[in-house]
Amino acid sequence: MSGDIELSAELPAIAESVGRARALVDEIALEGAVELDLWPARLLLSEVVTNAVRHGASGPGSTVGVRLVRRPGSLRVEVSDPGAGFDPSPRASGHALGSGWGLHFVSEVAERWGVETDGGTRVWFEVALNEVGPSA
Repeated sequence: MSGDIELSAELPAIAESVGRARALVDEIALEGAVELDLWPARLLLSEVVTNAVRHGASGPGSTVGVRLVRRPGSLRVEVSDPGAGFDPSPRASGHALGSGWGLHFVSEVAERWGVETDGGTRVWFEVALNEVGPSA
């Protein structure tokens, strides 16, 4: 697709990889000439990578895959792990106060999102890339 910019990384399935994943959003944003509002992508990527590290990793040496595809006006993010998958469900009132918010945020903030299971788990979402600054 014309104008698409892609960036991929395999990160160790450890908590410190959440920050590295967020840095990938900044890295792909540098490919453009305008300043973009990146907080939605950073927030959702942090949540999804955290979930992959906590629930999808299968022991020492496991990795979490991150793929970003920047298109004019949008960013698609995919996070994959070797986990068996899950059925996404809304946050239930019985969840602990500090848990269960990741996919809730994704469903509220992303333009589109989904979960695919095929030899692992892939959670993907798409967010709009809006310009910021005086001319936005």
